Amino acid sequence: MLARPRHGACWLRPSIRGVTSTRPQRTRRRDYAVLRLVFEFAVGRVYRPDNPVRAVKKPPRGDERQANVLTPEQVESLLNAAKHHPMLWLFILTCAELASAQTAKPSGSGGRTWTSAMRG
Repeated sequence: MLARPRHGACWLRPSIRGVTSTRPQRTRRRDYAVLRLVFEFAVGRVYRPDNPVRAVKKPPRGDERQANVLTPEQVESLLNAAKHHPMLWLFILTCAELASAQTAKPSGSGGRTWTSAMRG
């Protein structure tokens, strides 16, 4: 028989212990899945007669993550801060261009394009 932790399930995240939490649904679902697999393993090895996680309702799917698109002013500020680091500058510019293309807003990069950015 396995020894129980001294402090019960205090190592569990609050969302698993039933405490109201602001943790994302994705985290709650991942925690649930890990615990379910651990107990399934224990049942398979005959460490436990049953899987107690089966009695707990699986957390619902949360909203999909939303991209955090920078404003044109934020992009300009980052580009100015990285002007002495060419690879970082190019990375920032690439991310800004990709974000503006994905949001399908012509002004997503503040009118800044690859050619205007390369000119400085």
